[in-house]
Amino acid sequence: MKSFKQFFEELNNSIPRTLYHCTSVKNIPDIKKSGGLDIKFNKSGISGKKGIYLSDSPYCSADYHRFYNNEKSILIHIDTRKLNYDLFYPDDYELVDYLKQNKTSYKSWEQVPPEKSLEWTNQLQYMGLIPLSAMTKIENPDKYI
Repeated sequence: MKSFKQFFEELNNSIPRTLYHCTSVKNIPDIKKSGGLDIKFNKSGISGKKGIYLSDSPYCSADYHRFYNNEKSILIHIDTRKLNYDLFYPDDYELVDYLKQNKTSYKSWEQVPPEKSLEWTNQLQYMGLIPLSAMTKIENPDKYI
């Protein structure tokens, strides 16, 4: 049974407990060496900053295997309770397209809260190291494609 404190913390945390990230199996040695998913291995986004792209949908994340051509990829489940909320940022790709196609009160993708980014695009960025301890499961993304 959950304590009142646990219930209250979950109620107030609008980022889902589990997010997903797809990457090439070739990245596993770097992930182990750096102690987790490190932004230094990612390409810069539209913002010019490096972030780790996460989704609240395993299907959305698994679809990114196509960027790895015919390489094997893995789908990583991430426990967001082990991450720093202040390092979540909106997605800077699909969100830009979403804002062009939909009327919102936001003038720029950078103004959009990470929760809205998830709601509208199923994606956001994490601007820090995602430690190995936050990775709860690794699986083959093919079952979601």
